[in-house]
Amino acid sequence: MAGRIRSTAAHCLLVLTLTWTDGVAAETLEVFSQKCDAATGITVPDFDCDLGTLVPTTHFTGGYPNGDCDRPNRLNSECDPGSRFQVLTDNGSAYAVAHCRKTGLGPGQFSDIAVIQTNRDNGATCFYQALASSLDGDVEAPSKGTGTLPWLTPAQTEAIDCVRCHDNGPIVRSPYLAQLDAGPDALPGAGDDSFNSNEPYCFVGADFASWKVFEVEVDGNVCVSCHRLGVSNRSGGVSGTAINFAIRSTAPTESHKNPHSSDSPIWMPPWGVLFDQGYADSATEISNCAKRIDEDPLPNAADCRIAEYTTNATDADCDEDLNGNDNCPYDFNPDQDDLDFDGVGDVCDPDIDNDGCNNEDDQHPESSTARSGMAFYSATCIGTNDPNTYAYEGGVDSDSDGLVNCADYDDDNDGLCDDNVILPENAALGVPSGGCVGPDPCPLTFGSVCFTFIDCPEQPIWFLRCQFNPGCYEFFVKLFEVINPDPFVTEFDDISIVNQSLYLFPTAGMPLMEMGNLLAGIGHGGGGGASKSGAGSDVELRLELWRRGDPQAGVEDTYEATIAEYHSSDAVLGDLSSGAALLVELIDPSSSSIRLQPSWGSGAGVGDAPVDSDGDDWPDPFDNCLNVPNDQIDTDGDHFGNRCDADYDNDGTVDDDDEETLVRALGANCDGSFDPDLDSDDDCVIGSSELALLYAQLDGPPGPSGVICSPGQGAVCPTALPEPGSLTLLCFGVAGFVALCRHRGDRRRS
Repeated sequence: MAGRIRSTAAHCLLVLTLTWTDGVAAETLEVFSQKCDAATGITVPDFDCDLGTLVPTTHFTGGYPNGDCDRPNRLNSECDPGSRFQVLTDNGSAYAVAHCRKTGLGPGQFSDIAVIQTNRDNGATCFYQALASSLDGDVEAPSKGTGTLPWLTPAQTEAIDCVRCHDNGPIVRSPYLAQLDAGPDALPGAGDDSFNSNEPYCFVGADFASWKVFEVEVDGNVCVSCHRLGVSNRSGGVSGTAINFAIRSTAPTESHKNPHSSDSPIWMPPWGVLFDQGYADSATEISNCAKRIDEDPLPNAADCRIAEYTTNATDADCDEDLNGNDNCPYDFNPDQDDLDFDGVGDVCDPDIDNDGCNNEDDQHPESSTARSGMAFYSATCIGTNDPNTYAYEGGVDSDSDGLVNCADYDDDNDGLCDDNVILPENAALGVPSGGCVGPDPCPLTFGSVCFTFIDCPEQPIWFLRCQFNPGCYEFFVKLFEVINPDPFVTEFDDISIVNQSLYLFPTAGMPLMEMGNLLAGIGHGGGGGASKSGAGSDVELRLELWRRGDPQAGVEDTYEATIAEYHSSDAVLGDLSSGAALLVELIDPSSSSIRLQPSWGSGAGVGDAPVDSDGDDWPDPFDNCLNVPNDQIDTDGDHFGNRCDADYDNDGTVDDDDEETLVRALGANCDGSFDPDLDSDDDCVIGSSELALLYAQLDGPPGPSGVICSPGQGAVCPTALPEPGSLTLLCFGVAGFVALCRHRGDRRRS
């Protein structure tokens, strides 16, 4: 390190004369304070030293700096009247404290201002230092930079080697500060003899990564029976709680301390008053052990044990993600968020969205795509659709002004800002002469006409969309014998009505032929149609349209209309050896003849070849991934194949929750903890294929699937139902359905 602070004193945070050469710090104070705030969960605020609590200097004689008192400052062995201590913030698990040392200066002036910011749960700790011959006690937070106090840079503070003294915890809890045991500025841990016994300890920031502290133990030694004693890799064999403070705290006398008495008790043990040779011997034993800090390997025996307890070596940023697995090893980010999945966490990624623009230059730093125009949807697109289209912003310069779109606030240079902002002329931002006002309806096209037509395929649905009535309602068809005291009733849930034709889809496990036979009267009353075989009595049959109720709400199924009433002898049955649906048509609307023929789906005519958009040999009405060839694997049973389903929580949208689920599972395989719902390509590994699918569907629905009209595709059946009979218009006013709706109210069943 080029810059180095040197102290004439042997103990940390006392600097009387300073020399250092100018050097470049690894981190600015502003960046360091941001990391500290993130790691500790608290912020160091502005403060006024004079509002802190005065540290008592009782029975002071002789004047500063050579006077004596009951409880001198142990870091520099001085009695320093006028020094103040302040708890800046404390939320129970994290706190920040300030110590303003007076060093004989007048009102409102201090020469040494030290701040410690720490979190007891994860051990994250930060040291801030301001040093000068005279400092104003009205202090601005270190987050505002080195020019405000002036605060030292992190590199300069590191060079002071605070760790030489602060090696058993963030605060040296000597009698000097332990006097403050009540009130808002009570020393954290006051009255708790076990404080600093087992709390974690970790130094935040790249400049402090080399600091290490070690716990010193000797079996049976009374000095470590309540709390730990430490030594650091910067001790030099002379400083620290185990090497130096242990000896001083149990010695017969101390520099600038009044003789031991009830007014000026010995430092250790906490309950002691006068010197005790037994405790002094125990301290010497600990000190001698600590002086072996430079041995390799470190001692590990009953008579001397030294073990590191700082976590910086394995977890440099104190976020409990070990360095080798941490996507930002020097930046606190326990969530490991990585928006662009490039292996570099968001908090340390200069280009979070990986579009080629650094975050500070990126108009949309957390999205590699941006609005590009307006979308116009066909009538077959159900539900609420995004009115915008989007395009990738990286590597594209739409207006050839030398700025790629992600850094250009007016991509087409038409004076309309891309987003909803007003900006003055600024060539660095791509804003032309005269400035720009947004939002631009066509950010990539000069002008205001940039519609993209989006045509949604007709969805094979099991309910009708009633465009003359609000909402969608679930319908089903009933088939039964008209005259029969014990009628044979069959229900068909999977229906669709297109133009003048009704399409019935078989229920699970029912072949198309069997369904055709039922509709033609074969199997429950005999009969014989024009294309039927076998003989038997003629059966009068009826097809009725019903609206599904809601049992939980106490709403019963409701009759809506009679579709057809016919004799089995008048049913014409086509060749049902192949097909996906049964096409039901009236041969003549004025008669009762009915034709039953095979079809490959809603709207398809007889003999029409099945549509297979993705060429995977699964016709669209039966393909659970319409646009991606797949083998129909659907492990979560939501009718979206795994190959096109990144909606892992089945809420209809691929969102942040799904992204978190996938990221946490990356690398999993069939040999370990494995969720097959996440495996899009059935290769038994959660990896790049799954990431690509999720990123492609993020903020949109899964699919599309041809199997059902699902919430993910925008169609939802609301629970609210219209009043009974309100859909009679279905039979008398809707084009394309009139021929199939013959309302026979006088003979209907309810």
